[in-house]
Amino acid sequence: MSSAPASTALPHHEDGLVVAGPLDATAALAVPLYYPTPERIEELESETSPLLPAPSARRPWWKRPSIWWALPLSTLRMSTITMQLPAQIDVLTRMACRVHRPDIAIELGLPLLNVNDAPSAQSITSSTYQPIALSDILPGFARLSFDVSAVKSSNDSAPHERTPAQLCAKDPTVKKAVASILTVLTSTGGILTMITTGWWGQRSDMWGRTTVLTVAVVAMAAGELNMLLVAHFGDLLPGTSYWWLFPGSIILGILGGGSGTPSLQAYLSDVAEPSATAGVFSIWGGTTFAATAIGPIFGGELIKWTGTSLSVYYFSFAVNLFLFVLWAFIVPESLNPSIRKANRDKYDESRRKYEEARPKLTGPLMRLAWCLNPAPLLELVTPLSICLPRLRDPSDRSKGYDWNLTFAALAYTCLVIGGGGTVFIVQFMQFEFGWGAVQLGYWAGVLGLVRAVYLLFVLPAIFTWARPKTPAIVLPGPEEQLHGSESSASASRPQTPPSLDLAVVRLSLVGDALTFFAMVAATSLRQFVAFSMGLALGAGLAPAFMSLALALSPNGAAEAGKLFGAFGVLTSLGAEVLGQWVVGAIFIATIEVWPRAFLFTSAVLLALAFSITLLIRLPRAASTPNTP
Repeated sequence: MSSAPASTALPHHEDGLVVAGPLDATAALAVPLYYPTPERIEELESETSPLLPAPSARRPWWKRPSIWWALPLSTLRMSTITMQLPAQIDVLTRMACRVHRPDIAIELGLPLLNVNDAPSAQSITSSTYQPIALSDILPGFARLSFDVSAVKSSNDSAPHERTPAQLCAKDPTVKKAVASILTVLTSTGGILTMITTGWWGQRSDMWGRTTVLTVAVVAMAAGELNMLLVAHFGDLLPGTSYWWLFPGSIILGILGGGSGTPSLQAYLSDVAEPSATAGVFSIWGGTTFAATAIGPIFGGELIKWTGTSLSVYYFSFAVNLFLFVLWAFIVPESLNPSIRKANRDKYDESRRKYEEARPKLTGPLMRLAWCLNPAPLLELVTPLSICLPRLRDPSDRSKGYDWNLTFAALAYTCLVIGGGGTVFIVQFMQFEFGWGAVQLGYWAGVLGLVRAVYLLFVLPAIFTWARPKTPAIVLPGPEEQLHGSESSASASRPQTPPSLDLAVVRLSLVGDALTFFAMVAATSLRQFVAFSMGLALGAGLAPAFMSLALALSPNGAAEAGKLFGAFGVLTSLGAEVLGQWVVGAIFIATIEVWPRAFLFTSAVLLALAFSITLLIRLPRAASTPNTP
């Protein structure tokens, strides 16, 4: 059976199944989506309207789906997301302090290093506090200068010399409360996102990309509104005020806030020409990392200008309202109505067959037993079956199993679990060095900038230098012109060998692990900040892992949809659930004894991931590039 080309203007999930979440407590479906092959596209064009509007339609540019709609809006959305992390730590610290240390009487709306909280010159002794300018580390930020305490300072015995904000950040009870809040909120949203991503992904194919993107924007706005309401009216709510942030995390997970990125990728795939798909995604990756660099810096400036960390949430809420209007009413849909209708019809037919096969339940106990059917939960991990070991030769079991893809999945899981400690670095720098939301914003922005430079310039240069040279072009003979022109054309394209992907994965894991070990051993602020820039080395891990996994898959591009879906489940499960539980629990348990234990844990997990990659054995044919 011939398969469609891997690169096509429409997403082509030939072998993939998209898991549809249950419409009720008894239904859990795995419905293959409908994407026409190029031959079928010609039939659709003759039977119905054209798949994509012809250039002769001459519609205005703003009525045509284009990457110039998706890229700016995605950059704006990512900027608002990244600017919130430093402000979130600040606001949560103040919320926890008002609950557990009401004697400090800290104001919720003021940033940690606001001028009203600034200590007097007489209260800071030269032996305890040493002024360190960020310009000593990065000259581009000469305007930012602040006071921080030395690592393991002896100033713990003199709390009267600190500001109220610094007292809150140093208090062990407050630190544990903030870590608990972050762990619970992140893991809750991650679990719900993992459950609903498949459901929203299928709705993207049946309802349209812009519809799901609109819902994702509503979810983000709901979370920001929840933060603002609790910040202003938390004292009037029953119970512990900061736990009222829980509904926002639930709404974000149920409404598929995390599904915005897959839907955006699908939008870009719809509108991109087949030959330009890779370039479009490269541009999108560059704009994403640029947003991660600009967002925290802009957020820090906004906090300095307004004097409150809540201003970041006001700004983000306004931006999401703006994005809601655009995605809901202005941005044109990229997926053709005929394709959406075909997907809806196929889903309805599958749903009808499922209902017909469903046993008729009469008694209440039978209904309860059907509702407790574990099939819906098992469907969540169905995509992971592609990572199980496979027989090298189904006709000859003596050749054993191929474990390469399984080892790659295990190494990736260790990577994303270790990455769960990144969010706690911000809180650690807050109480260890006395940084506020402004300084944390600058640090996150600089780190994002370094990552962008590494991913856009350094890593591509390494691939270009290490990739085997393209062999000389051999003109096809008469037989080759009549047969296999497509295969010869695809074979002539330069491909990145799996050995290069595996080398990048291993070197990046070593660099990331050494970075975390170095941050554990850092004895000063300058050392810690300098070592933390090494986190940029892990920016290329995700794409390198995806490329390696695709090369290790027995069916290659034919299983791309299932394979990326499996690694998407691993990402949600590892980074947002297990990573928060494991690293967060260690951070809370050791915060008074050894606060850097969570950094050591992440380093060990990264070292374990590297060790697992050593078990991967590339086939001889894949380890060396083909020669003509």
